[in-house]
Amino acid sequence: MDRKSITFIIWTSVLSISYAIIRYHLFKGLNFSFFMIVFNKGISLAGILLLSSAFVVGPLARKFPDIFKQFLSGKRFFGIWGFGLVFAHSVISFFFLSPTSFSIFFTLNKLNLVGNFILISGILSLLLIGFAFATSFPKLLKFKSKIFFLSLNASYIGLIIGGIHVLPIGIKGWTEPNSWPGFLFPITLISFLAVLFTIYCRTVLNSIN
Repeated sequence: MDRKSITFIIWTSVLSISYAIIRYHLFKGLNFSFFMIVFNKGISLAGILLLSSAFVVGPLARKFPDIFKQFLSGKRFFGIWGFGLVFAHSVISFFFLSPTSFSIFFTLNKLNLVGNFILISGILSLLLIGFAFATSFPKLLKFKSKIFFLSLNASYIGLIIGGIHVLPIGIKGWTEPNSWPGFLFPITLISFLAVLFTIYCRTVLNSIN
């Protein structure tokens, strides 16, 4: 992996986690006893952004080669690290999945409709993206090219499901900027927009000569 790709991965991760800390701890005034939950939001954002980058860098490099062609060699690693971060997010989320931490997901201490949707969509997204992750190491695991391209499509669908996954969590606050701590965009909204941008690049931008 080249230095520019490493730098991009590091800065995406650092800025995403810092954004979560600034938004929730500095502006919202959330107690630092909730740091792991805030940290989890940050790595979730970083994971989505890196996975999106893995899909958009190709179309963007064809449209704007002078700017984005230099990142083409790193797109596989964007996907690998993106999966690693969303996997870590999933593990931490399971650890904190309780009525105390996520009351909107529970009714009478049992997962409600929203909670079940979040859980199922999150697992499905992770499995589909994980399929592509498993084919990302050709020297260790040899797959036919057909399986490799199938895994990429599965990962793309998994990313879209990941975008849908955040909808019930934050959509109510997306249209109320006055309620945003520090007027900073909700992390769920940024994640959703990143997925929409990925869809745009893979469909509209790819079709433009």
